[in-house]
Amino acid sequence: LQTAEPSSATAGPRAELLHSRFSTIGGEPSDHGIIIPPRDIERHVVFGPYMPVARGRYRITFNFAVPDLGPVVKLDVLSNGVNLLAQKEVKLGRNRAQPSVVFSVFSEVEVLEYRVRIITPAGAETIFKGATLEERAAMRAHRRKAMLRRISNLRAKLPFVASAAKKAF
Repeated sequence: LQTAEPSSATAGPRAELLHSRFSTIGGEPSDHGIIIPPRDIERHVVFGPYMPVARGRYRITFNFAVPDLGPVVKLDVLSNGVNLLAQKEVKLGRNRAQPSVVFSVFSEVEVLEYRVRIITPAGAETIFKGATLEERAAMRAHRRKAMLRRISNLRAKLPFVASAAKKAF
């Protein structure tokens, strides 16, 4: 059993959760992540980091390095050790190596655990590299800024488009 220290501070709008903050049973910690072997593991192979999170809506994005045909995993978000807030089953692959789970925290502060369970193993090792926790308001602000940049870029191109249209007619 490899364990990580619980965090004492609550998460902000965005928190990068390194693989070293997670615990494992059946996996092997390395400098690059937690190596998950290509065999059946009858438990959650990655879990943690037991950090307090304030009330709000969040998205946790798990980061894996996977072979072409990755495993089927079950991703859980657990509150205070007993309450399942969200769960998602996903087939990992080269193009699906960063699955996300959206969930809400309803109490003032809850201690959360994020878990990975292998449902169907892969043909080769899978590496858990960590996760990113984002508060929903921060996600909306990021999307809004990106949209405003796109609108600004379109407006910059509009005089060219308008003058080209006049010349065409």
